[in-house]
Amino acid sequence: MKLFILVLTLLAKPVVAEDLPDFAALFKSYASWQEVDSVTPAKDATQLNVIGSKGASVLFKDAPEEEDLVSQGFFSDSQISFEFMLAKDARAQVYLQGRYAINLTNVASQQILTHQDAGGLDARIKDSLQADGVAPLVNGAKSAGEWQRMDIKFRAPRFDDARNKVENALFIEVSLNGEIVQQNTLATGVTQSSRYGWEDQFGPLIIANVNGAVALRAFDMRHADFSAVKVPLSSGEKTNIEELTDLVAVGKETFHSLGCASCHAIKEDDPSVKSGPNLFGLFKRIPRDREVVEGEDNRRFTIKANRNYLLKSIREPASQRAVAETGSSIGEAYLPIMPPYSTQAISEKQIDAISAYLATLNPLQDQGPAILLVTKEGPVQYDPLKDDLQLLVDDQTRIQRGPMEGVSGRSIHVGQTNGINYTFDPRLLAIAKIWQGGFLDVSGELKNRGGRGLKPGYESRVLELGQAQFLMAPLDDKGQQIDFSFKEAVFNDTETIAESLYSKQDHLERLKAIDAQFLGYEQDSSSPQSRPLFRYRIGKNYLFTETHIAEDGETVIRIRGQFVTPQAFAINTEVLHDVQVSVGDIKINSDNTKTTWTIPAKANRDIVLNAKLKLASSSWRPKSSDFVYQKQDLQIIPAQAELPEGYRVESYLPPRDNYGREQLFEALGLAVAEDGTIVVATRTAGIWRIVKGEWQLFAEGVFDSLGVLIEDKKGLQLVVGQKAELTRITDTNSDGRADKFETLFDAHSYHGNYHAYMHGPARGSDGAYYIALNLSHSDEAVYKAGGMYMGTSGGLSGWAIRVTPEGKYELWANGLRSPAGIATAPDGRLWYSDNQGEFVATSKIFVLKKDAFYGHPSGLVDLPGMTPDSPQIAWEKVREKRQKAVILLPQNRVANSPGHPVWDTTAGRFGPFSGHMFIGDQTQSNLLRVVTETVDGIEQGVVIPFAAGLESGVMRPVFLADGSLLLGQTGRGWQAKGGHVASLQRIVRDKQTLPASIFTVTTRADGFEIKFTKPVLAAPESAQPLKLSSWVYRDAPDYGSEVMDEHEEPIKSLAWSDDKTSLFVRLASTKQANIHPQQTARVYHFSVDAKKLFGEEAPHSLEAYYTLYRFPAN
Repeated sequence: MKLFILVLTLLAKPVVAEDLPDFAALFKSYASWQEVDSVTPAKDATQLNVIGSKGASVLFKDAPEEEDLVSQGFFSDSQISFEFMLAKDARAQVYLQGRYAINLTNVASQQILTHQDAGGLDARIKDSLQADGVAPLVNGAKSAGEWQRMDIKFRAPRFDDARNKVENALFIEVSLNGEIVQQNTLATGVTQSSRYGWEDQFGPLIIANVNGAVALRAFDMRHADFSAVKVPLSSGEKTNIEELTDLVAVGKETFHSLGCASCHAIKEDDPSVKSGPNLFGLFKRIPRDREVVEGEDNRRFTIKANRNYLLKSIREPASQRAVAETGSSIGEAYLPIMPPYSTQAISEKQIDAISAYLATLNPLQDQGPAILLVTKEGPVQYDPLKDDLQLLVDDQTRIQRGPMEGVSGRSIHVGQTNGINYTFDPRLLAIAKIWQGGFLDVSGELKNRGGRGLKPGYESRVLELGQAQFLMAPLDDKGQQIDFSFKEAVFNDTETIAESLYSKQDHLERLKAIDAQFLGYEQDSSSPQSRPLFRYRIGKNYLFTETHIAEDGETVIRIRGQFVTPQAFAINTEVLHDVQVSVGDIKINSDNTKTTWTIPAKANRDIVLNAKLKLASSSWRPKSSDFVYQKQDLQIIPAQAELPEGYRVESYLPPRDNYGREQLFEALGLAVAEDGTIVVATRTAGIWRIVKGEWQLFAEGVFDSLGVLIEDKKGLQLVVGQKAELTRITDTNSDGRADKFETLFDAHSYHGNYHAYMHGPARGSDGAYYIALNLSHSDEAVYKAGGMYMGTSGGLSGWAIRVTPEGKYELWANGLRSPAGIATAPDGRLWYSDNQGEFVATSKIFVLKKDAFYGHPSGLVDLPGMTPDSPQIAWEKVREKRQKAVILLPQNRVANSPGHPVWDTTAGRFGPFSGHMFIGDQTQSNLLRVVTETVDGIEQGVVIPFAAGLESGVMRPVFLADGSLLLGQTGRGWQAKGGHVASLQRIVRDKQTLPASIFTVTTRADGFEIKFTKPVLAAPESAQPLKLSSWVYRDAPDYGSEVMDEHEEPIKSLAWSDDKTSLFVRLASTKQANIHPQQTARVYHFSVDAKKLFGEEAPHSLEAYYTLYRFPAN
């Protein structure tokens, strides 16, 4: 059939009232707005009079209040229309994404229009300064008291993976009462009254009543996709929009012209009985699950209702039949009566168009773009082999941990080479998910901050496991199923998480009550297709289980271990058929609902269960790759950064994945072995070793690893932190690949929250490992202690834990918020850094002490007997117990999100900074130097900027054997100034140049001594080279703190040491003002004019920030 090409019309179609959702579906809260039937203007239009409240078709507000009208959903590109009426002198604004304000006013009286008139884009903020707004093209407004209509087509700004804006927001068209008032208008920044201070690709529609009476009606909000529109360089320039086609309009026309509506309903809750399923709500913006039946034996699978499902349903409708979801035939498969359509009957482009149209048949929150503009060639066909967010299995078994729908966050996903994949869930100590097709879609965790979970990969079919939700699960000595859901709930099961949080039974007591434990897994690295052996303990029995599922469904489960007592397993005979076992008895209970296999005590070491699974006859598998990825040459290229004189920086290019694709490589765990091997643990790209200029893959599967330590001399036995656990990873057969993954610690709760990081480990002077557990960011099943964002779901979030090499653990300290850095100093003391936020006025660096409280009350719910309702752990009761930070890192000035500290132990090879702490910042893309001193028993010190302009956010530094400094960096989720989503860089010193820098700052009874790295060329006393200011913060439940009592510090005198390396600063007063009951130490900011001291070649200024509790008495 001929494909109709429909060019986008720039005038919006009239809104049909019956198609509009109600106000509750559109807006989050509108309590300050009245729902009325209609309004009419007073005679002079100075007021609007309300008529009735039964029909509630109008929202009315007669005075400005704080509450805005905020949409339920967030929008990127959008098509918006509504009608408004204003009283005389009234004014309102509509904010696209809550950021870009278009003014709503009545007819302008003056001839020259400004941005404040109706349809004008309000004044914007650029570089903290107000920039001009954009006036409307014409005076399209009506008089006060008349209904007016506004239609908006908006293209959101675009960002790269590192959150750098690459394209400005664009108002493609704004029309007012049929008159175009904005066309191709760029919004280069948020407007001055923006509800958000930053730009993003998504945001809510907001309408604000600025002044006077306002009435609103006939809302129509639609998602759109204007990606194909080329953004002009300047406002008003033409775009390519006339060359584009609306794919949704084409799809709608094609769908109806083919007569599809005669067999398929397309309206919600359509009562008509048709031969095919109702298509309303089937193809959502984010594809939903769909149950289908395949084969004559009615094998059932769950697939994603996406474009591929639609394609197969059109080309081969009998191969997978939809299961009825409503009506009298619910649960039954539709009859195979739909004929197949060849490419001659329906082209691929037409199927793309139909898919786009069907995605609009949804409630607003699930709706696809109402307009989807494409070039004449149509949309680019998706290729999973080019998508690095599709984790592909080639000729080697792959393993990856991470949260997924239907299983817990600690789950371990196994990709077999035959295209059959499964998930072992430590929650049940059992396989809890099986699917065919692509291995994993990791976009939900590797894009932005993550937190949306992993998904079965491309063209996957999920095998339904029935009510049991496992394949074979161990039972305890009472015949009960093992279930650790209280500490690792099914992903997004907030009800279970909340129950755990508010439980009267302490977390560790609940853990102790279950006589079972997940111990890790092993995989033979010498055999590419070997399956993992999962190891766990049930009572006194230590077991290994290995599962192989063949393409024909033949399933073999091997069990070996120590059977001190009889061991029972529940067998899911809903999916496992023709079960046979080599040892033990199988029993079925009286009502045929439970099948139990019992293995006797002291059974043979190798025990086998054979069974049959009903699988799909075929499944998608990727083409083979000839790329050799386990070993790759290390490529190093020059880079640029702001560094002290005598230093340079270079970048290490990361290895590629098994299909030769670039991969997200966030090197946030770094360690150096005795033989010089560099171990690089990444968040999601596995663990690699750099050996003699070559990348060598060591281990795959760790999830969000942020730390690594080496236990041997070659980097072949590691202790690795990851969200789910602390793991010992070992190469036991000396082939350079890990084959044993031993769980050292997983007693904490991990439910899959994106912010539930495990930081560390750090090795203490006692040989134990120390980790710090981050609070979560959630609005459900979380205790925030009165704060805004971060909190705990129970289970030791916000705690530091000590773990011995044998896996014994004890609670060490609490009150942590986002402890992104933890390390042991050369003197053996533990240090940690915490990020600014609730209860943390500005980012801080602490000494980590046993049983100490560090300021955030949320984690205190895990003290014995405490729950979120316990008054003993309220902020007001505990705030005076918080530890004092040794160092404050002033927010936005030097740090926002500090990472891991490291100390210079290079004996001068990195410069004159031996013993100094170096710490980076994720947001600032910089590196800081920290020096401390003890004054009258209190430790305090100075932070000195060392490097800036690095490629991404510096989180993990390590000194290499040659004295250079390697920096692991990430900018994912939280934009880093460096502009890269990730980087691995090395700073090298030339060994000869001594940089001009502040070496340290120390206190004196009358002020400070500033020590420089070398003598100054000139020592001015009259023209002061120094500016000095100070301020304090205050800790509170608020998110961070404003700067308090900031002022210039009067300097009484300056004096130089004889060798011209020290400047003595005598203050007019050293008295410390009491500004706030919960104030922090005072920060003194030193800004030195370096050019006055060291000549024109020196930096413009040298900065230092001293955290002061007291000046010395003498």
